[in-house]
This record gives sequence, C-alpha cells and structure tokens, in this order.
Amino acid sequence: MKQAFRRFCCLCLTVLTLCTMVNAHSFTDVPSGHWAEDSISRGVELGLFNGTSTATFGVGQSMTRGAFVVLLGRLMDWDTVSSTAPSYTDVATTSWCYSAVETALANEVITTQFTTFRPDESITREEMAVMLIRALGYTTLAGLVQDLSLPFIDVHTNRGYIAMAYEIGLMTGTTATTFDPSAYTTREQTAVILMRLYDKLNTQQETYAIVSDLTDTAALQSQSVIALSVATLSSGSTPRINPQASTSNQQAAIATIHENGGTALLYLTGTDGAMRGLVSESVDIIVAYLDTVGYDGLFLDVAELGSKYRTFYLQLVQALHESMGDDAPLFVMAEAPSWHGTAYNGYDYGSLSLNVDRLVLRIAPYTETIDTFLVAPVDPIEEVYYALTHLPSTTDFSAVSLLITTTANARTGNSGYDTFTASDVASYLADADTQIRTSERYDCGYLMGEYATGSRTQDVVAWYLNGEQVLSRTQLCDLFGVTAVVLSDGHSLLPDVVAALG
Repeated sequence: MKQAFRRFCCLCLTVLTLCTMVNAHSFTDVPSGHWAEDSISRGVELGLFNGTSTATFGVGQSMTRGAFVVLLGRLMDWDTVSSTAPSYTDVATTSWCYSAVETALANEVITTQFTTFRPDESITREEMAVMLIRALGYTTLAGLVQDLSLPFIDVHTNRGYIAMAYEIGLMTGTTATTFDPSAYTTREQTAVILMRLYDKLNTQQETYAIVSDLTDTAALQSQSVIALSVATLSSGSTPRINPQASTSNQQAAIATIHENGGTALLYLTGTDGAMRGLVSESVDIIVAYLDTVGYDGLFLDVAELGSKYRTFYLQLVQALHESMGDDAPLFVMAEAPSWHGTAYNGYDYGSLSLNVDRLVLRIAPYTETIDTFLVAPVDPIEEVYYALTHLPSTTDFSAVSLLITTTANARTGNSGYDTFTASDVASYLADADTQIRTSERYDCGYLMGEYATGSRTQDVVAWYLNGEQVLSRTQLCDLFGVTAVVLSDGHSLLPDVVAALG
C-alpha cells in the first residue's frame, strides 16, 4: 500500500498554505446553487483544483489525462518523481505535466504498456475509474473481483476497476444499467469525484481491542475501548456464564482501563448451544454479571451460527439492547458474508446493526495445504471487499466494524495448525535465516523458517499481517464508510502494526 493513507491527515495543513482565496462563487461559470459548487469550492480552497482562468472554472469542458494525473498527485500527496529521461514519447521533460506523469507511473497508476501517454486527450470514465483504483493500491484486488456482479450492461473491459469505483461510491452509472465507459468526464464531474475520495480518506478511524491477558497493562491502556476475553456463555437446563478469571482479577483489569479513561467491555463468547431456552433468562444472567463485576458494556461473540439460530440470536441482541440501555455499549460479532470461505446464515446483519453500537465482522479464514505447504492468509483482502459489498442494504454502516486479526496462522512441521502471537512472528522476522514473502493475491505476508527441538529441526510457515497490510484493510473500510476496526488480540501486535494504526 502506498503512502496515501498515512499522509492524508497532513494534506490539509500543507495545501492550505499554498491555495489562493478563491471559491466557486469567484467563477462566473459556477453560479450559486450549481450541483458541483460545494466540491469545486472545497477543492479550490484545499489547493487541489485551479480554474481555467481567474474568472472561470471550465464547467462543461472535459478533463484531460494530463490534468487528471496532476490532480491525483496533489490529492494523494505523492513525492514528486522527475526522471532524467521521459517514459513516454509524447511527454517531454519540458512538458507542464511531466513530473505528474512520471510520479503517477512511479506509483503504478499508469503503465508503460504503450509508448505514449496522450496527456492532452480527454480522459474517459473507464480510464478515470482505473486510475483511481490503481492510485488506492488495489490493482490486484480489481483483477480478483472482476467476475462479481455488476449492474452495467455496457462494461466489457476493466470490469474490476469500474466495479470498485462504483461499489465504494466514487463513480455512479449514467443510468441504472449503463456506465458509459467511453464517455468523457467534465471538470466539474472530476471535482465531485475527487472530493468524494478526499472525504472518504479523511474520516476518523477508531480502533478497539480484545485483550485476554489481564496482566498486560500496556494492552489494557492501548485503546479507548477494551473488551476483556474472560468468559463463555453456555446453556444446560439454564444459561450460565463460565469465567476464566477471578472476579478480583477482572475488576483490577477494569480499573486499569478506567484509569486510562477507557471503556471496559465483557468479551463473552459462545456457540450455537447457547442459543436455546428463553431469551429472557440469557439476558438476565448476562446483565447481572456485567453489573456484579463492574463492566461498562458487552461484546457478544457467538460464532458460526447457522440459519436455525438466526431468530434467537437477533431476539437476544434486541433484548440485551433494551435491558442494558443506551448508556451501556453493546458490541456484537458476526461471521462476515463470505465468497470462498464458509458462509453462515445465522446473522441478520441489517437488524443487528440497528440494535448495537458496533456490529463487528469476522472475515472467513482460508486454510489449505498445497504440497505440505500451509496456505492460510489472514483476513484475505478479497474477502474483506466481498463482505463489505454483500451486506444487505438495510445495514447501518455507521455501526459496522471490521475485525483485524493480529495473530498469525502457522504450522510447525508438515501437519496441524497453530496460532502464533506477534512476539512469535517477531522472533522469526529477526532471524536472518527466515524467508519473508508477500502474497499479492491475498495482500498478506508469510514467513518460512525453522524450529529446532533438540536434534530435530522442523519447517515453520506463518501467515500474518504487517502494518502496510493492516492499512490497506482500514483504508478499504474508510472507502465504504466503516469507521472502526477491532484488533483480535491487543496483546499481540507487531511494532509496525502499532505504528500504522497510530
């Protein structure tokens, strides 16, 4: 993933010193009430756009390819690249857009498949979609999602790019069934599209964490909301909570969280076996436990629910919401809609999102063995995209969060499956003999090393997310309006993941 996400927060401060005091009302061709007035004004104020003259913005004129890469460079705040020799025969070193074109090439927005760039030609809607998605760093993902459904009957090339530009809300169709890919984009349309992207990438991302080690003070103070993984929900003749830590230890951890100004949630796990009996009995025992121990709220995680438990689970969440009240945070985990993994139909995403503070999506894991080699990418990027595009339209996206897996999927030897912590991964990364690789397909890192026990040495494979890969997922969340992520284990964080999340 490129530098864009990390540097966006600095963009406003840097460009405001460069912009002129011009707004849309200064342009004679942008009358008050014009549909693009707000986008043009804000873009000019940020120093992203200029008019075709001091008096006109150029409404109705098409955007050229050269001008568009100039705008992208400003928006993404890329370091300027100026090669000594031009990469395209029609963009000389003396050209007004030379550095912008070379910078776009260096950031893989464009390619040298052709010897010419055609800077003065109008940019088509298809070309704009491709450049936008490539600028965001999702070239491989666009290739993977090109076979997913698309409402436009006139899109035959670059389907993945156009689908992504449409799904994340940057570009719309010209009708319900057409995209008109060969049509040119006007300057005002470009302003609206780029300001949509600017707004999406400048949302405030919140981070929460689940913590199981009650003695890790740093983890307990790392985020504003911490969920303590200390109990399970089960059901026999009556529902019951089974704690894995003493009440005093839980209360000490809660006190540590509160001392840092944080919110402490009970992370309560369960299986479909707990989804039976009377909803009221389950609610009563859960609320009583929260009150007795002193939790601020609840994070409920009932995993891998089938459709037969869908109604009970929804009723349980609704009843908890009513019983706990608006002041007590209620988080609920749900298995995300899945493309290649196992899909679970026990979650009414739309209704759940309306009854919780956070509906947290857990991405379906991939785990397979190819010639004894473990292939187990963590939170595959294609599955994150699929999940976010396949939530029902009734879902309140302001309540949706993504679970980021901070542990590693690993194997020592030729069989079995292990979970490595970040410290396990870090120890292998520090070993000069460890091979470190990246799967572009899954946007996930993996390492290959050795584990010695006595005289025996075994091969180790571990799949994990580094800081850049976590950022690519949080950026995707921003693009879909999902403004929070939950770390699966706040005790297990690689240093570059901590740095990436700020």
